Amino acid sequence: MSSETDTQGGIDIRNAYMAVKDELSETRHDPFERKACLDDFCGKLATVVADGDYERDEAAQLLSTLAAHAQTKKETLEKMFRQHLEGLIDESSMEVSWDNGLPADILVRTKLSSVTRHVSSDTNVDTFYVFEFSNPDVQIETGREHLNQTELRRLYFDASEHFVAPAQDGIGDWADWIQQYLEDYFENTPGSTVQFDGARTLAAETLRAALINQEPTTLLHEAFLQAIPYVESEDSDVLQVPYEFIARVLIDYEDVPPANLHRELHARGFLQSNAKRVRMDTGEVVSLWQIRRDWVNGPDVDRGDEQ
Repeated sequence: MSSETDTQGGIDIRNAYMAVKDELSETRHDPFERKACLDDFCGKLATVVADGDYERDEAAQLLSTLAAHAQTKKETLEKMFRQHLEGLIDESSMEVSWDNGLPADILVRTKLSSVTRHVSSDTNVDTFYVFEFSNPDVQIETGREHLNQTELRRLYFDASEHFVAPAQDGIGDWADWIQQYLEDYFENTPGSTVQFDGARTLAAETLRAALINQEPTTLLHEAFLQAIPYVESEDSDVLQVPYEFIARVLIDYEDVPPANLHRELHARGFLQSNAKRVRMDTGEVVSLWQIRRDWVNGPDVDRGDEQ
């Protein structure tokens, strides 16, 4: 931007705003220049927010007003602003203070109140972690993002608007350090791991109960007509279950289509093989899931422990 917007070594954001409006008028026929003007302003706005001279919500309002004036999407300006702001987080010259951000390792050591590890019984659901920080009270949820300190710092900033500086050099590799810190924490903090039933697990248990309560037939055409399990003989190790039977069981599980349940059973070792497709005398084809009978008739199993 051509206008002078610095006052006493800082940025006068009101003057910068008036200047960018004038420049938008002058460059209305040049989209590249207009974008450069807007990006330059977003950089200045990010700087004053980072310095604590301007509130985040005020910045959002100013971007909204500017977007309307520039006849551009507010999301476009917010993205420009956020990129500049995140760039400031990556600066390595920050002092150890709340003004410029505590180093990530000091933040964890001094501000982390608790971590809860949530483990799903479903094989397809990754473990996630809830970090609770104090002074100020901040909660963030991560999958594996905490293993990347830049991602953790950004999550913390998004939740608190407090900067977090890079970790101190002495801790070594961040991923190794935070993993060891969490291992020690979970070992010394009973109750910090929460097991929860996933939708696939519940669907599998419902299917198992339905199979226990349904006497299989040794007549394939009867299995086809009634959509009930079929066995080749009374002592067969495999229950061949029509797709229609599976679909009927899953009617209350909108988030678990049959294909996903099939993957879950396969991952747990409850399937003898892939589904078998059989053509009936009528010409119709029936899909039969090959479910191990020892899972259905065996003792109750610990949820999520089977592989």
